[in-house]
Formats: sequence, structure tokens, C-alpha cells
Amino acid sequence: MDSKMVATEAKREMLYEQLKSTPGVLFTSAVVDNREIDRINILNATMKAMTCAVQTLIPQLPSLTVSSTNMPKEHVLALIDGNRCPVALGSAARSIVKGDQLVLCIAAASIVAKVKRDRLMIEADALYPHFGFAKHKGYPTKAHFEVLQKHEPTPLHRLSFAPLREKYVQKS
Repeated sequence: MDSKMVATEAKREMLYEQLKSTPGVLFTSAVVDNREIDRINILNATMKAMTCAVQTLIPQLPSLTVSSTNMPKEHVLALIDGNRCPVALGSAARSIVKGDQLVLCIAAASIVAKVKRDRLMIEADALYPHFGFAKHKGYPTKAHFEVLQKHEPTPLHRLSFAPLREKYVQKS
């Protein structure tokens, strides 16, 4: 199930903790910061984070999944939510449109990613409470845009995001 379809933040947190404590379930995540996103764009940053996460996870597999099935590491298949796969992933990959609604392990990954991102936004809220990151989680809500009308963006904001780019990025 798509993480956004999980009714409450508390429910997502509970599912995250269940995944974390389930023997044999491995996951990792990767973060690409706002400056890197501004430099390479959001799509390439997404591909970079997926590549980093998969390349971090694969070395952990031989002691559990791969060796217990006698499957060579080259036969690991990364399932990707969306319509494209990173080029240099380090394993075979298959993209699945609406994968978070169709494939259980992709749905689980969606929950992990959402919980980790929400936690980062709660940390950001402690640094910049007037922005309300704990409430809108960095999504472009009306409240978020209203605060940006009154305050300069934080060092965490992506200046390549269209509403900010028009105001803060110099034209070359």
C-alpha cells in the first residue's frame, strides 16, 4: 500500500517499527541533500539515492537472503516504484508503475522512506519552528507558501523548486 494511504503517522510509525524488528527484513535508505538536488535535479537525485541504497544493501545480503537460497548476488533483482530504473544500480532492476500499490516489498519501502523523511522534517521543525515542517512535512501546502512569503527560505529549502527558483536563483 502506498505510504500516503496509511491513515495516520502513528500507523506508519508502527509499521516501520514492525519492519525494523522483523527477522530477515533488511532495509536501508539514502538521503540526497537539497544542494545536490538543486545541482542535478530531483529525478537524478532520486536515482542517485536509490543507487546508493541498493549498493549499501547488497553487501548485507549474502549472510541472509542470498546464501540461504544459494542465489548468486548477480541474480538479485531490485524492484523500483515508478517508470524507470537507475542506470548504475549494481543489480538487475525492474520498474513497476504504482509498485507501492501492487508489490508488498515496494509498499514496505514506501513506508520506510516516508517515516524517515517525516522524521527529518520534524528535526527541521526544531531548527525552524516558524516554518511548520512538523505539520506539512515539507510538502508545498498553502501554509508552507504563506510562510515563504514572510520569511526567506531556510538552508534546507530547494531553490530549484519553481516558486523559489523564480525569486532566489539568478538567471545566467
